[in-house]
Amino acid sequence: MSYGPIHNPPVPFSTHFHSGICDGTLVVINGTVLPSGDRFAVNFQCGSSGKDDIAFHLNPRFDGGVVVCNTKEHQNWGKEENKHELPFHRGQAFEIRILVTSHDYKVSVNRNHFLEYHHRIPIHRVNTLEINGCITLACIDIQSQGGFFPPQPFGAAFGAAQMHNPNQFPSAQFQAPNYVIPYQTNIYGGLFPSKVIVIRGTVSGHPKRFHVNLKFSGGTALHFNPRFDECTIVRNSFLNNSWGKEERQMPSCGMCFASGQSFVLEIICEPHHFKVNVNGNHVCNFNHRVPNLQHIDTLQIEGDVVLQHVQVYCHKKSQLDHCYRQHSFYCRTCSSCSAHSCRSRLRAGRDFIVTVIKNPGFSASPEPSLPSTEQEIDTTVLHLTIMSYGPIHNPPVPFSTYFQSGICDGTLVVINGTVLPSGDRFAVNFQCGTSENDDIAFHLNPRFDGGVVVCNTKEHQIWGKQEDKRELPFHRGQPFEIQILVTSNDYKVSVNRNHFLEYYHRIPIHRVNTLEINGCITIACIDIQTQGGFFPPQPFGSAQMQVPNQFPSAPCQAGNYPNQFPSAPCQAGNYPNQFPSAPGQAANYVIPYQTNIYGGLFPSKVIVIRGTVSGHPKRFHVNLNFSGGTALQFNPRFDECTIVRNTLLNNSWGKEERQMPSCGMCFAPGQSFVLEIICEPHHFKVNVNGNHVCNFNHRVPNLQHIDTLQIEGDVVLQHVQV
Repeated sequence: MSYGPIHNPPVPFSTHFHSGICDGTLVVINGTVLPSGDRFAVNFQCGSSGKDDIAFHLNPRFDGGVVVCNTKEHQNWGKEENKHELPFHRGQAFEIRILVTSHDYKVSVNRNHFLEYHHRIPIHRVNTLEINGCITLACIDIQSQGGFFPPQPFGAAFGAAQMHNPNQFPSAQFQAPNYVIPYQTNIYGGLFPSKVIVIRGTVSGHPKRFHVNLKFSGGTALHFNPRFDECTIVRNSFLNNSWGKEERQMPSCGMCFASGQSFVLEIICEPHHFKVNVNGNHVCNFNHRVPNLQHIDTLQIEGDVVLQHVQVYCHKKSQLDHCYRQHSFYCRTCSSCSAHSCRSRLRAGRDFIVTVIKNPGFSASPEPSLPSTEQEIDTTVLHLTIMSYGPIHNPPVPFSTYFQSGICDGTLVVINGTVLPSGDRFAVNFQCGTSENDDIAFHLNPRFDGGVVVCNTKEHQIWGKQEDKRELPFHRGQPFEIQILVTSNDYKVSVNRNHFLEYYHRIPIHRVNTLEINGCITIACIDIQTQGGFFPPQPFGSAQMQVPNQFPSAPCQAGNYPNQFPSAPCQAGNYPNQFPSAPGQAANYVIPYQTNIYGGLFPSKVIVIRGTVSGHPKRFHVNLNFSGGTALQFNPRFDECTIVRNTLLNNSWGKEERQMPSCGMCFAPGQSFVLEIICEPHHFKVNVNGNHVCNFNHRVPNLQHIDTLQIEGDVVLQHVQV
């Protein structure tokens, strides 16, 4: 379970744990301490009001050089647990990871274990995360039974020795230290088919060996062991206190690790074997020798390697392969039979309408014929994953990652970072390979030395014609958010939630397999989603998402470039409210607001809307639309003191639902709110500030046709997330 990363939320910040928290819930917070800050706090609460209990209060205090932990119950604080060590620094970036276990909260800071806090209130009562104080937030990610927890020294109990080393705290913003070797971490939930482990590192200068172990209580399920002194890669298992038979066959690509060279190692758990890729090349398969994969719960890495990043995530491409083994298909995507001809076009992360031919005797060898009667077929929607690679926090620059399933119409790349104070240029590249000689399909290149953003394509080692945008929405020393949405026609780029440019394809997107980022920036978070997430606000009814005056031609203050995060208020006419003075705080969305819901709706999809009711409101509404009308209109009416729910079908409104929730009118003038619309099998469930408000039974039979979100009226909109 992942709630999806929340980028650049305002502070104070509050969110509801939709399913509560449990053993294995992981909360990752990336932010920056304000230069003049005294304190901030992270609270795991039993409600959203100031009177509710706080199960875990994590409170760094710069005015006392201490981190205070406590619990508040029945409005009384308990006994403080103080740690007189402060791994946070004014003006510096940080990453906090809080892992919930059955016994305690385990806290790490900047990938170093910091403290544990034993439960005083049962975790099943906790339903709210609240963050306040002297910080800005770049990204918050909440995962249950997923992700990875920071490195711990191999063989040490989590809480035994203190793993924090002050010298490991980075002086550069957002730059995380390398992992400690030997390295060990838990794999929460164990392994199962479709789970993937990604390891990014660099081979040491004069290496002999390193190894990656997948372990369980009874031994080692996979020992992957590049041996430079023997020029081979050994695979084995350790069961019943003895090593098994070694596998030493070398891949066709040869010894795929080299002294001093970086690598990306992927271990993919498949039904019958582990599949191992290095730098996108298949190296080997290793048949399972352990019957119960879920018992494999520990990852170890040791030897002559510098470790930069470890990630565990799950994809479900195997669902498609399973369906191919069980059925033959008539594919409506290309109207061809059996999908042998179109299977290569199907990508994990997309939804397809397929016709399953009920033919239990089907085998792969003969080409099946189409059914002659309608009774022989069953039409269904196959939901392949809304593919998310999982957010990558604080990666080093230059950064490179492989698109495991390529990119397609709907792929969304979100990059949160900060421009270095003395930086001249940086670049984001969508590439057709990992080497310098490979083609670059899209090169996005902000240049501070020229006050321009350059876009281009490199093909056969020759750059094409530049497309220049002489407008620079980035500023030295300031944070930014870039969102790049891939469509069938172009790349759509937004900066700090304002549409910025489009770049039409010169190289087909199916050739793109690598994302590369370099230059004068640090990166806080990168998130890659296919057919998911959300794209920034666009004015309702307008194709062009940018409001021209949002990037004023005259700078807000002295300088060469318009300043999106000015330290002093902008002059009149430059929309000061849309360019906040606090770094990292994103602009409010433009109202009326409209955005696409990629892949439509289906049970378990959630829409989260964060905003503030205007000062003297009459009404606002949230519409879930499709081509034939409105599936849900949620319409708080302050002039009638009620909340109306309805649908618009066949150009006419249906029967209104006006029953008020037990909590009453849950919106108030000038008050902030978090509105959740949860798509369930038979109805939409609506929550406001964590309280259930109403259910609205579906009146539209095909939820996947609901593809547009609209918000309009007397409301200030701060954040939308699907």
